[in-house]
Amino acid sequence: MGKNHKSVSIIMLTKNAGPIFEDVLRSISSQSFKDFEILVIDSNSNDNTVKTAKGFSEKIINIKREDFNHGKTRNYGVKMAKGDIVVFLTQDAIPQGDNWLINLVKEMDNKNIAGVFGKQIARENAIPMEKFYYRKMYGNKRIIWNSNNINHDEIIFSNVSSAIKKDILLENPFSENILMSEDMEWAYRMIDEGYDILYQPLSVVNHSHNSSAVNIFKRYFDFGVSHSQILNNKKRTQFLGKGLSVFLEEIKYIISKKEFRWIPKAIIYYLMKFMGLIMGRNQKFLPGTLKARFSNYRMYWK
Repeated sequence: MGKNHKSVSIIMLTKNAGPIFEDVLRSISSQSFKDFEILVIDSNSNDNTVKTAKGFSEKIINIKREDFNHGKTRNYGVKMAKGDIVVFLTQDAIPQGDNWLINLVKEMDNKNIAGVFGKQIARENAIPMEKFYYRKMYGNKRIIWNSNNINHDEIIFSNVSSAIKKDILLENPFSENILMSEDMEWAYRMIDEGYDILYQPLSVVNHSHNSSAVNIFKRYFDFGVSHSQILNNKKRTQFLGKGLSVFLEEIKYIISKKEFRWIPKAIIYYLMKFMGLIMGRNQKFLPGTLKARFSNYRMYWK
């Protein structure tokens, strides 16, 4: 990592992580960079998540499910962390290879860089729409975003696999008011403060979801809600403009893979995404009962 060696705290938020969680932890334990602790914050799991975590970490914190908040819970973990660098990894993102961690944190000696996020690749059994999404969003080119080149229609940060300097996070914590996308809101804010955000494709995790059409709607409803909150705070440009062109790219991708049977489902997925985004962006016009039904985070609306 350079002349000034820094320690790392890996923070994982869990809830009923399932059997894949052990694969994630085993991959972490095999990393070439060894100076790290694993801090697990569990939202009252009723499966083997905590038992599995105890095999790899002595630092496990339990919270009530109703107390979970993407920003607030991560901020709590930062305060509990001992490392100079805080790494966030979701419970179902499996690090690929033994250099995932060192590649994620190795440029933290650069004083201009506030945070780094890594590449995500879809699982082998992922449906074509998911494979297209991750190919589209996470390329092979290293990118530094700052105030000179920021494009708010692009992804610029993800806490699925990320590293942030702890002192910066303590001074500039995640927002605790927005529904989700606390990572992107934070990245925008840090760029406004003059910092750089780095995308490092050499740090790779295996991560994707084969969601139903209903779950796609809910995911994009929440996405629309959180981005309307970010836009209101930061006066950003709109996110919906490129939706149709990206969808056409997706159809071309499916055709190129000769997965023709997925085209009708891809159309349904696109409609669910679009409706979810529109309703999420305009959630202030919806009654509270509908918001709770449309969202993956019912407790947020109570």
